[in-house]
Amino acid sequence: MSLGKFFLGGSIFIICINWGLEGNFRAKWRLFRARPSIAILMGLFVLHLIGAIWSPDSHEAWNDLKIKLPILLIPLLIGTSQPLEKKVFEYLLLIFVIAVFISSLITILVVNGIYIPKKPILNIRDASLFVPLIRLSLMSALSVFFLSRWIFRLQNFILRISAVFLIAWFIWFLQNMQSLTGLVILFSGGYILLVTMAFIYRKRIFAMFLLPAFVIVGIVGGIYAEQLYTKLFTFQAVDAAKLDKFTSRGHTYEHNLKSTMIENGNQVQIYCCWYELDSAWNTRSKIVLNGGKDVNGNPVSSTLIRYLASKGWRKDADAFSKLSAVEITAIENGVTNALDADRSPLEKRVYQVFWEIYHYTHGASPSGNSVTMRLELANTAYKTIKQHPWIGVGTGGQQKTFAAQYKKEGTNLGKEWQWLHSHNQLLSVAVSLGIPGLLYFLFSLWYAPRSMKRWRSYLYLAFFIVFFLSFLDDDTLETSQGVNFFVFFNALFLYSMPRESAIRTDELDN
Repeated sequence: MSLGKFFLGGSIFIICINWGLEGNFRAKWRLFRARPSIAILMGLFVLHLIGAIWSPDSHEAWNDLKIKLPILLIPLLIGTSQPLEKKVFEYLLLIFVIAVFISSLITILVVNGIYIPKKPILNIRDASLFVPLIRLSLMSALSVFFLSRWIFRLQNFILRISAVFLIAWFIWFLQNMQSLTGLVILFSGGYILLVTMAFIYRKRIFAMFLLPAFVIVGIVGGIYAEQLYTKLFTFQAVDAAKLDKFTSRGHTYEHNLKSTMIENGNQVQIYCCWYELDSAWNTRSKIVLNGGKDVNGNPVSSTLIRYLASKGWRKDADAFSKLSAVEITAIENGVTNALDADRSPLEKRVYQVFWEIYHYTHGASPSGNSVTMRLELANTAYKTIKQHPWIGVGTGGQQKTFAAQYKKEGTNLGKEWQWLHSHNQLLSVAVSLGIPGLLYFLFSLWYAPRSMKRWRSYLYLAFFIVFFLSFLDDDTLETSQGVNFFVFFNALFLYSMPRESAIRTDELDN
């Protein structure tokens, strides 16, 4: 899963062939009848198949059904097979963790320029060569939960130390890759898992201690975030009459007082002298200022004035002359804030999120910004669900329906981003199949582990928490890698997990 579609497709093919060669179909049929959750899980695909009838785009409906085919196959193949032996099951999890480690290691090598792939790397997300970074972040978070379990179960000291090292690696990887989604899921999910397990195993005093601690941390974190946001993104209106009209070299400044763009609390669109910047920039860079693009594909002129504003400088030749060669290169590479050089990767990402939210709420386009595009897409999905609450728009109908919505009501989202879906799995299901379809999806998520008595299993709970949180931030089941990742582990932990792996070690003698 973490090493590309080739290995993923081959693995699914092997599972299908193995299931057929095993034979013993009478026993498989008995298991199917004894496990109604298999049919419940497969039913989600059936609903999408039915939803294709009223889809406005038959081509996209067919593509969506092909992507979601594992929802039909994997529960049947794994659910009608016997559980794995404990050693085989644990080795399977270990292979997954090792593969995720290899994928993350190659990603870090790409980020640091040690390994240069053939495809262009325009931003940090492109460095994940085999799977999208958001999928790799989910795999890393899940790997941490697997490894945490082994620390308490393994007796070998060296293996325990290795598990601790890998946990530290995955946390560092998520932080270095600026994966807010992965870090939020890891730490909030870890907390939810810890509290849930404490209640399950009647450690209620411990759980009651954790609850107020979480609230206190949340309040303190919220206050800090609010203070930081206020400090960096408080727009200070200026008196036009008090602004200088000319540079020290006698050229005219441009002041766009209507613009609310700021960097580190400094207005970007005031004290701009494009004549001086153009001539000064072109003597020190091979990228022309007028019409040139930085590495991220943004106008280098915009990147330059944002960088100068972040230092509290004017945008003229005098200010530009103080920039070092290293800073010129940083601007060419798309760095918009001078403080990024001293910020950790996570601090850079937090500032970027704040910047996106501030400018989006002040009328700027959300295009290219992951957080604010999600807000725009969620709003469009909500409007679509209100218009089609009972049966949705049909399988594969999101793109056409969203396009019609944009045309009808308008949007600040650029055309190159209007192909995106809801970026929230619950909204995606509701858009396609209506509210009844969403309720069925939620029912299947609850009923399957309940019928298989998996709600007390650490492994299943860790898996479920990771994915349910991911559903709130991404439409995980709308891509082949995402749907295979979810469906495989869901079926694995429901039907193939041996009893010794499903419960705690101290319960084996009970």
